[in-house]
Amino acid sequence: MILYVNGDSNSSGHELDSINNAWPARLGEKLKMTLVNQSQAGASNPSILRTTKNFLSSPGIENIFVIIGWTSWEREEWNFQNQYYNVNAGGHDSLPVELHQKYKDWVIEQDGSAQSAKSKLLHNEIYQLHKTLQLKNIPHLFFNALMPFQHEVLVDPSQGKDWNNCFLYPYLNDCSYYWYLKNQGFASTSGNHYLDSAQQHWAQVLYNYI
Repeated sequence: MILYVNGDSNSSGHELDSINNAWPARLGEKLKMTLVNQSQAGASNPSILRTTKNFLSSPGIENIFVIIGWTSWEREEWNFQNQYYNVNAGGHDSLPVELHQKYKDWVIEQDGSAQSAKSKLLHNEIYQLHKTLQLKNIPHLFFNALMPFQHEVLVDPSQGKDWNNCFLYPYLNDCSYYWYLKNQGFASTSGNHYLDSAQQHWAQVLYNYI
């Protein structure tokens, strides 16, 4: 069986000496599954959605378990001349010079209301992915890597979705990957990533939940 993982640097093994110590590899060992990890440092949620859908639409994909760690809600994916670029308030994927001014303007616009609007939109898109996976009988588990959704579901839980236990506490900040491990006493690097022992701990958290 394939363990398919997608996400950002928190799921790609960024800053680790070996990606074999990253939580996806550790979890794959525990579940005795073959790992396919498409996580990418700096990935945006639109990018994670697109690459996941592309992978799942590939011929011959079967016997698969999907795990996705969703990233920061301000991040976007831009398509320029048939090439995709991830952008976030702290940097970008070597944008071509034609997009430099657009990026500068975009950074200024990334206030709380913009992040809330993107969270609301992606809330629905991620839920649709969940429903599609359900219809196809594909087991899956989602979690937030950095923060929960950033729109009205945080103050009015009735606005939330029924994820059928396939999303690890989507509306609780302390249950996101970063803050959960911080509250467990693990120290992050200067780049805000966790190293081997924390990775192993998170793999165990997911294993227990599954």
